[in-house]
Amino acid sequence: MSEAVELTRPLWTKTGTSLKCELQPVPNVRANAADMRRVFTNLIINASEAMTESGGQIVVTCQEREGQVVATVADTGKGIPPEVRKKIFFPYFTTKQKGTGLGLSGAQKIVLSQGGNITFRSEVGKGTTFIVTMPVTMNGKNLEGKKPEKVA
Repeated sequence: MSEAVELTRPLWTKTGTSLKCELQPVPNVRANAADMRRVFTNLIINASEAMTESGGQIVVTCQEREGQVVATVADTGKGIPPEVRKKIFFPYFTTKQKGTGLGLSGAQKIVLSQGGNITFRSEVGKGTTFIVTMPVTMNGKNLEGKKPEKVA
C-alpha cells in the first residue's frame, strides 16, 4: 500500500488532492506483492480521477480485523451512480473517455485469485470507498487452512 501511494504521488498532488495514510502494522497475507501493488495503485488512480478540478481527499487505511487484513481507498469524489454500480467490475466497462475498462476488473481478478475479496460503497456527490480484504496467514496457511502460492 505504501508503495502504491508513492507511485501515484505525482498524479494526486498535480490535481490538488491530499492523501492521508492510516496504515497500521498488520500480519502477513498470502498474495503476490507486485499484483497487490497494482491493485492499490489502480484504486488510488481511480480515486484521484474521481475528484473535481478543485481537488479533494483520498484516505488509505490498512488494519487487521477478525482474521482479515482490511485495506481501504476512500475518496471525496463524485461517487458512482446507482445505474453503474452493477457493472463496475465488468471487463471493458468504463465511464472515462480514455479508459480501457480493465482496471477494476483486473483488480477484482487479482484479489479473488489470491483468496481475498474486493467490494465498494459509494454515495453520489460524496465519494466512494473500495475495500480489499485478505485472510491473515498463520504458519504458511490462511485461517481456512488453505495454502495460497505466494507471499506479500
